[in-house]
This record gives sequence, structure tokens and C-alpha cells, in this order.
Amino acid sequence: MKLSDLGRYGLLPQFLERVKTEQGENLLPLQSRVVLEEGLFAGRRLWVSAPPSAGKTFLAELAFLKAIEERKKTIFAVPLKALAEEKVATFKKRYADLGVRVLLSTRDHPQSDSLLAEGNFDLAVVIYEKLNQLLVRKLDILSTLGLLVVDEGQLLLDAERGKVLEKIFFKYLAYPSTSLGTSPKKPQLVVLSAGVANFSELARWLLCGYVEDTHRPVPLKRGVLAEGRLKLFAGSGEEEESWPEVEQLSDEELWLKSIEKKAAEGEQILVFRKSKKECEELSLRLAGRLGLPPASNAKGKIKTGLFSNSAERLWRVLEGGVAFHHADLLFPLRRAVEEAFRSGEIRVVAATSTLAWGVNLPAGTVFVDSEKFEKGPASGEWISQPISLIEYENMAGRAGRLGLEKEGKAILIARSPLEKELFWQRYVLRGQRGAELPASELTLELVLDLVSSGAVSSADEISKTYLKKPKSRLEGARLSEITGELEAVGFLKNQRGKFFPTPLGKLAASSGFSVESYCLLYDFLSTATELSADRLFDLIYSLDELSDAAGRFSALKGSHRMPTTGAAPVSTASGNWEEAAEASVSAGLAFPARTLFFLSLFEDWKSKIPLREIEAKYRAGAGDLLLWAEGTSWVLETARDLARFLALPSDWEERLDALAFKARYGVPFRLRNLVFAFAEFLFRDQFHRLSDFGFIEAEDAAALGQERLVEFFGVETGTAVFQKARLLGVKPKQRLVFVRPPEKPPEYSVYLDGEEAKNRFLAKVHGTDVFLPAKLFYYLFCLAKGRFTAPEGWISIYAFEKKEGQGRFVFRLKKELEKVLGRRFEIENNRRKQYRLPVAPEAIGFNFERLSRFPDTRLVRALEELRVKEE
Repeated sequence: MKLSDLGRYGLLPQFLERVKTEQGENLLPLQSRVVLEEGLFAGRRLWVSAPPSAGKTFLAELAFLKAIEERKKTIFAVPLKALAEEKVATFKKRYADLGVRVLLSTRDHPQSDSLLAEGNFDLAVVIYEKLNQLLVRKLDILSTLGLLVVDEGQLLLDAERGKVLEKIFFKYLAYPSTSLGTSPKKPQLVVLSAGVANFSELARWLLCGYVEDTHRPVPLKRGVLAEGRLKLFAGSGEEEESWPEVEQLSDEELWLKSIEKKAAEGEQILVFRKSKKECEELSLRLAGRLGLPPASNAKGKIKTGLFSNSAERLWRVLEGGVAFHHADLLFPLRRAVEEAFRSGEIRVVAATSTLAWGVNLPAGTVFVDSEKFEKGPASGEWISQPISLIEYENMAGRAGRLGLEKEGKAILIARSPLEKELFWQRYVLRGQRGAELPASELTLELVLDLVSSGAVSSADEISKTYLKKPKSRLEGARLSEITGELEAVGFLKNQRGKFFPTPLGKLAASSGFSVESYCLLYDFLSTATELSADRLFDLIYSLDELSDAAGRFSALKGSHRMPTTGAAPVSTASGNWEEAAEASVSAGLAFPARTLFFLSLFEDWKSKIPLREIEAKYRAGAGDLLLWAEGTSWVLETARDLARFLALPSDWEERLDALAFKARYGVPFRLRNLVFAFAEFLFRDQFHRLSDFGFIEAEDAAALGQERLVEFFGVETGTAVFQKARLLGVKPKQRLVFVRPPEKPPEYSVYLDGEEAKNRFLAKVHGTDVFLPAKLFYYLFCLAKGRFTAPEGWISIYAFEKKEGQGRFVFRLKKELEKVLGRRFEIENNRRKQYRLPVAPEAIGFNFERLSRFPDTRLVRALEELRVKEE
């Protein structure tokens, strides 16, 4: 079937023209079958199960284009933010200029919540959790949709992620029974899943037509490498290849040599490792061994986004034509890596398993690590566990690129003959048979969810709805126990056998919290006499919802684990949580160090301290910090809504709202409009940079001009920000200039000249020439710069260097200056690990031309921060 034939189904020609470049003129066999035989355009519910590259996503896109033609809305539900961002970028690029309203709804974009609830979109890409919360609050939105697409439907097999997907499907199935005397038309449901199991039973539960296709347009060979032999399963038979190059090697060298062999054959390679650290270490070693040309285009795209330490390391490995991809990379950097890999500029990417969830990044060969890190339920520590079959299939499925490869190979590396046989049986052969649907049990959260949404209203309806799902079980009086417990905590009420959610119960259900956690939060707010940040943070990090985020900080695995006694903690104003913890113990307060840690982190996060310094201070990656920020803001937003419900003092709601915003974005609350306008383009450190110029409103950004925005944020991001800012308005009186002091003016008390003489560098201090070693000159420069860029001029010791011992060099700088000047020279120390140069900014100058050639690149990069706003 040809793409042009779809016009007879009412699809608009301009839409078909847009997808032709990506799809080609001919539909794939699965696509033709679903269109011609399975009723895709007739509104039939469908479950499409097929391997990667079979064209599942394009089927959903066709159904969306049909819904547009019928003037109906579409929701596209996905499991991960990264996948949502990729889908939105794709759909906006294709259809936004035609007037199609594409909406992204994740926890990162709260400004989209009202647009989603009001139906102000044509296509909304929504993560599972946001969709479920919307359906709890407003189930009738289903009647306004023409299409509901659920991607990665195989996650119903996952014990954790399957729970929220289960809630969505239950409400979808039960929806008609909620209307009084009418049967509103539900949207067409299209579920897309990988071919890891026979999902026909689940399709019957959802009343979907089941379409299964095991054919891959690009054949996949699954195999295990051990002792110099690669054993492969291909179609219905087995084959072997000899790899003598990798015999009798250490584990790490085995990985390196195996990848090196495939790279030498011209392959593009994905390597899945179990940790971020292993991804980076492997890519660094490969960059030095493979001899590949540098990924110059990718480096050009990310040069303005090097906020995190992992971004700096990515910059280095790109020089060797390889990259890594994990949660510590901000979205623009991950996107740059993905685009460069698709174009062939990057030949090898080492990634964590999250990349496998639907992100369109196929390769010729995929190497799969057989283990992953998982949080232990007892200790909370991260432990190594075997990957599941579904995880293996997702990673293996990235092998094989349509139109570019004749076949794909997915390779597990075994360290012994026993491991080789285990991998072969557990993953390679079992992968041909499929995974099994796990059993499930009725929970407090599921019952509250269904009743609060209005999907069910009696014990009989709950039981019938629940038991229709395959592998569900409900024992004895369990349902009565659940409803009784929900009534006891005030979330449900029973009126003559009919259950209704109380206002508090509906609020709890839409929060996404467990019943236990919500009760803890309710008890805290309803009994507190004041809104104490330390008490609130103590509660927040005792909740199960934040256990994952809190458990990622290695700094908390030390000796500062203390029980709560109810006493208030000592101050964390020093910025050193360990000192505060020790002082707490000395004072007999025994407040948990975890609370002090996060209070200190929160203070630094909402300040202007760069992300790199926060990473170093708290020994955490950017991904860990963002996960913490998102989780903390989620709890604070829930507390804000609950404070409003409880009619607590009005300033409580305002304070909680401000705390939530600061936790999520790491910027002052006054920048709220600026952040909500550009959150899809910019990150915390970039917002701070704009605010340094006095820009606090969205339209202010246009005053910078497109050229300066591109200089700041790169071509793609800078242009996007400028275009959106122009739509919001311009304030033309504001402009930026570089600080350009006169040449060596005598009135300067401190002038950083930078002239070199015998490996020392010139600074004029109180009219006296002082030649300093490079390191001490750099420290003086940091102190001088801080008078322009840091609050009140105070800079953290981590602004000098990330390693310890900074105070020693500040002392040496002071003594060196005093020796030359012949009198006392003061460098202020507030005893909070912060220093300040007691010189007014107008008495400090810089020789920019000479300093731009200074041998310490840290100083050269820091020159960019020395810009001021001129009204």
C-alpha cells in the first residue's frame, strides 16, 4: 500500500506530504494490514504488538491525523519524560507550522496543566502519571477525545510502572457507567507494545482487536559471546562466529575488544551498561582507542550547555567520536547525542537502560549488560541484580536500522561457560517465547483512585471491574477491609452501599501519593502551629515517594545516620550539613543528618551557586539532583493544595508554593513567569544568567536580541527563546554591554592585568605591581569577579576549585600580597566557607584582552560572567 493511497481515508494532503520524507512512499506490511484489515481509520480499538522498526508509532500518528481531520483531540501517553520530549519535538517539527497545537505535559511543565484540563490542544503528549491524575480529577475528558494512544503497553508486565497504567485502563473501561442515562462515546484506544509476550489476553480485557507481528523489517540475531565464540539465534536456527581476538581477556578488556572489533567493521554500536559511571568510563577509554574522527557538530551544539560535570566529560569523549547517554545529561545534551548518532557522526554510544524505552536510536550492533542496579528494599542501598526479560528485549530491540542494515545483532557478554548457558536459556531462547503477565492484588490506592474518578461507586462494581483484568485476584473480605480503612481515614463515605469520595479523598487520589503518605502529610499540616521548614523537610524525606530520590546521594551513606527525637535541628546556615549534623549530636538533639543534608542542599540549589559546584559539594550527578528537585517540589505542591483545603493561614499556601517552585527550578520565585515561558528551552543556570541582567519577565528576553541569545545558549536554543519572546513582546530600552574599563585607570584599587613575567602574572593592588603565581592570580581573580556576580560579593570555597584545601591558598594569597605591599591586606571570611574581597566593584578592573589568553581555562571561561546591564 502506498502513502498516497491514504488520501481516500480523509487524511489531508499536506499532512501526508510531511510524513513522506520520514516514512517513504510505501507502507510497511504491518502498517498496510492495520489500515486495510484491522479498522484503524474506522475507530476500532487496537492493541498492536510488534518489534522495533516495524512501524507501530507511525500507525498511531496516522490515527492522530485522522482525528485531526475529524476535529477531535488526541492524547499520546508515554512512560518517561525523555520519550515525551522526543515525541513532542518530532510532532512540533512536522505539524506546528500548520497550526497543530502540540502540548507537552510532564511534571516539568506545570504551565501545561490548565491547557490539558481545558482541552486546549490537538495533540497532548502526557506521561502516565499526569494522565492518571487528570482522569481522577476530570474523567469526562475522555468524551472530548477522538483518540487515546498508550505507548510501551508492555509495561503492564512491570510490577511498579504497571500500576499506574492499570489505573488508566480501568477508568477507560468503566467510563460509560458513570453517565446518567447516556453512553458517551469513548475515544478510540490504540495500545502499542513491544513483542515480548502474547498480549492477546490483555487485548481482550480492553476489548481491543489484537494485532501481532513478529516479523522485523530488519532481522535481529540474539547471541551470547563467551570464550572467543559468539553463539547466535537467527530465525529458527543457531549459528556461531569465531572471535579469537577476545579470548582470555579480563572483563573490562573483553568489553573494549569486542566493541573495538565491531567498530573496525564499520558498525554503529550501542552499549548498555548498568551504571552512569560505567558508561562514562567505557566511553572515555573507547574515545582513546578507536581512533574515530571528532563529533564536531555535536560539540558545536552543546558548547553553551556545559553546566554539569558530566557535560564537561561528554565534551571530552566527543573528541574521539563516541559519547555516553544517561540521566545526568540535560535534555538538550541528550538530544544532541541522539541526533549525532542518527546522522552517523557518533559511532558508539554507551548508555544506561533508560535509553531503550522507546527512544528512536537504533544501531547495527547492541551490547547488553546482563545486570542492573536496583534499590534494596531492606537497606535502601543500590545493589546489582539481573536484568528482566522485558528489559533485555527493550535493549536488544535497538539493534537493526531500517534502510541502513541488513540485520541487527544483540550481544550479551558471558564470563564463563555456565553464564553463557544461563544467558542463552534465560534471555535468548526465552525471548522467543515471551514473558508472562504478573498477578496483581487490589490495593487501597486503586480503590480510592477508581471511586474518586467516578468510574465505580459500589463494592459490586469495584469487584467486577477489577476481576475482569487477567491475573487479578481478590481474596475473601479484602475489599471490605479496604473500603473500611478508606472510610476510617475520611477518604470515602458509604451511603446505602454506594461509595463516594470525600473532598479530602479526591484530593488524595489526584495527588498520586500512597494513602499512608498522604495521611502523614495531612497529620503534619493539620496539627502544626507554624510552618517550619526543618520539620517539613524531615517529614518529606521520610515518605516512600522520595525514598528513591533520597537514596541516590552517596554522601548520605556515611556515619551521620541519627534517629529523630522531635528536637529542632541546629542551623545549617554554614552550608555544611556535616558540621551541622555533628553540632546537632553535640547539643544532644540527635536530629537526622538526612534532614540537615537536604536543608543545606535546598539552600544551595535555590541560590546562584553553579550546578557544577553543587554536584561536587554533595557528591551527586545532575540527574540525581534533578530527580531530587522534582520529587521535593511534588511533595511541596501536594502540601500546598492540602493547606488550601484545610484553610490554613493564607501565607502558608503562598510559602509552600514558593518553596515548591524554588525546589523544582532552583531560581527565585520572582522569575516564575520567565521560567514558565522558557522551561522547555532553558535550565536553572541559564535562568540565573538572564536574571543577572535584570530580566524577570518572559518578554524581557527579547531585549537581548537573537544574536546575543544565540551566543549565550547556542543556535537552536537561542533562536527558539528569541522567537517565543518576540511573541510575548519586547522592552527595547534594555540592552547589554561588556564591562570595558579604561586602560589601567589609576583609581582602581585592584586591577587584574595578567601581563606575564617569569611564569608570574601582574595584578595592580592599591597602586602597587604584584606578580603572582598563576594559581594565586586565579584566586584573586575569583574574589574580584565575585564582587560583580555573587550575592554581596561572598563566594563559596568551591568557586575556586572543587577539591579540598582552598582555604590554604586564600591564606597564601593574602600573605603574598601583604609581603609586597608591606602592610595588612584583608580578605574577609564569614566562617561559612565563604570569602569576600573588601573592595567596591567600581574600584576593580580587568584587562579583558590579556586575560582572554590566560593559561588557566577556568579563568577564561569565567570572563563571560563579567557582564552587566546598562539601562
